[in-house]
Parts: sequence; structure tokens; C-alpha cells
Amino acid sequence: MNYTKSELNEQVEILYRRLTQGKTPAHEPRAILTGGQPGSGKSSIVRLVNRKDNNFIFLNTDEFRDSHPHYTEIQREYGSDHPKHTAQWSGAITEALIERLAKEKYNLLIEGTLRTTEVPERTANRLRAYGYEVDLYVMAMKPEVSFTGTMTRLFQGLQQDNARTVDKKHHDLVVSLLKGNLIYLARTKCFNEIVVCNRAGELFRSKNDPDEITAAIDHEWSRPLTETETQDLHQQQAFIRKMLEAEQQKEVSEINEATITEIRSFLEK
Repeated sequence: MNYTKSELNEQVEILYRRLTQGKTPAHEPRAILTGGQPGSGKSSIVRLVNRKDNNFIFLNTDEFRDSHPHYTEIQREYGSDHPKHTAQWSGAITEALIERLAKEKYNLLIEGTLRTTEVPERTANRLRAYGYEVDLYVMAMKPEVSFTGTMTRLFQGLQQDNARTVDKKHHDLVVSLLKGNLIYLARTKCFNEIVVCNRAGELFRSKNDPDEITAAIDHEWSRPLTETETQDLHQQQAFIRKMLEAEQQKEVSEINEATITEIRSFLEK
């Protein structure tokens, strides 16, 4: 559904006031871009950064979706597929906020996936032009664990009336492109450092050495899960099966049939 420029500008102003509350511009501003497939736990990076310095403003495009002037109607019509129909709005909000906050030298933490190289490269160069030191933090997470995380988030969202579907093809595409995109970005040297993390914290820090970066990710993807991680994965899968069964008992499901089939197929592997 369409929106007007004035509606967009009004929401940017509201979000600007909210996000800058308690934050101060920096004499030497820093920006951190994040990457990793959906469900990989990039919120862990936010906690990691905030433990060291809580003067960062976090920009997550997904959190701006519900500010769309027609969000209620979109959600009612499209259910958990609403992200496809709020992407343009939330993207425009994010871009406008980056521009305004960067001009004022606020420290920024910007969530992304690294599905492409164009967006992070352009954003990094844009921020560097404003005098920022820009780093890239990447979440390394086994793909089967991260996609399980997207399904858990979907069903938790249904309980809270804010569910969003993550297409497995999109998830797997980000996984398949991640290392190649990191190699490209390392070679451009548009980031001061590239930091590889997992949910426990920082794993590896590199001054743009592609081999070191990809080796750190390969290690995390191939290592055995710990006992705690295995238990958590099994608990999530049990929750998903229970919720999937309940969803299929409904006369009208909020999840489309293709997504239900996709989830069932994944769980049966």
C-alpha cells in the first residue's frame, strides 16, 4: 500500500526523537554494520557492542515496519507475509535516519544480512565521507540452527500478533553468498576491521584478510554443537512442531500453505 512523502518524513522525525534520547554525538564517530543470515542471532552483536559502549544508536529495518501508515491493513491482508509489503517503507525510513544521524555524528549500529555487497559498501563509504570509522561485525551461525531460529521467531510472533515469515530460499541464498561477499568487502578495504562473532561473543578480528575471515566462519559452521546448543535446538524444534500442529488445526491459518510445507519438510530432515 502506498504512503506519502509527508507520512514518511513525519515518521522519520518521530523515530529520530525516540532513537536519540539519551544518546550524544561523538567527536570521533563510529559505525558498525552487521551481517549474517536471518535467524543467526545478530541481536547478540547489539548486546556485545552495548556492553562496551552504550552510546550507539541501533537501526534495524525490521523494527520500522509497524510504523507504516497502513500497517494494520497490510498485516490483516497478508498475515505473516507482511514483510514483502512493508520493505520499501522500512528501507526508506532506515536510509533517511542514517543520513540525518550521520550528519550529526551519532555512533551507529546498523543491522544487515550481507545478501549483497552493494548496500554495505555504499553505506560504509557514505559514513566514511562523514568522518566515521566503520567496522563490519558478522554473525557466524550454522545454517540449520539459524533457520530453526527464524521458525521459532515466526511462531512466537503469531502469539504476539507480529509474525513474519522468512523464506528458506532467501535464508539459504544469504548463507551461500556470505563468504564470497565478505571476501569482496575485505578486498575493497571499505571497513576498518571485519569481526566474526557467534552468540557467545567475539571470535575473530581481522584487518581485512579474506583467508582469515572465511576460515573463522568455516570453523564455526563445521564445529559440533555443544551440549547446551543441542538441547536448545531440540527444544526449539519441539516448540515449532507443537505450534505447527496447532496452526494446522485452525480453520484459517495466518501462515500460507507453502510456508507450512517448507517448515514440515525442514523438520523431517
